Amino acid sequence: MAQKQNSPISAKSGFSKAAIDYVDTLLEAQAELFSATTALRDQRATRFALPAKPSSSSYDVEFDSFRGFGWSDVAYGRAHTPYRWMGRVATLMVYNQLSAGGRLQIDGFKVKRRRFLKGLTIWMDDYPVTGTVKRTGLSSWQFTGDIPALDSDKTAFHLLRFESPGHAKLSSGEESPHVSLGVSRIKIEPHQ
Repeated sequence: MAQKQNSPISAKSGFSKAAIDYVDTLLEAQAELFSATTALRDQRATRFALPAKPSSSSYDVEFDSFRGFGWSDVAYGRAHTPYRWMGRVATLMVYNQLSAGGRLQIDGFKVKRRRFLKGLTIWMDDYPVTGTVKRTGLSSWQFTGDIPALDSDKTAFHLLRFESPGHAKLSSGEESPHVSLGVSRIKIEPHQ
């Protein structure tokens, strides 16, 4: 997770810490998206060709392709299952061809509160991803949904955004982070 810079907005300005964290996460994601898009545009100007955007890909929490904000460091559950906790809001930059839309599958591991899973909303480039969430085990869950058709030629990356209706302290310690849901893998495939 990137180092968090001090926000120009503070609790003294009348905004709650949750509101400040929400805005900071979205601004950090937009800044990262802008930087990555600018870097790709600069690469296009060179003699190197960019790889074609894949129509399907998998984003595992342990690997460098998992770029976004609002996530904890990688943790491991039973049977060495990797996952990252998300705060109330988290983002992921995806490099996919989505001009025909696609299917989104999120494999989750851990839920801090059931209502966080029930109220989960997912967005791709500010368009809602409609789908269903189901529990697949005591500690695991899965979201499957449809990504709407997006203009993949105008942007280098798409921004996948997760929003939970709340978050809670991970543990009772003073420095304990606030978390909502644990995510293990995100998979994007074309419609069948």
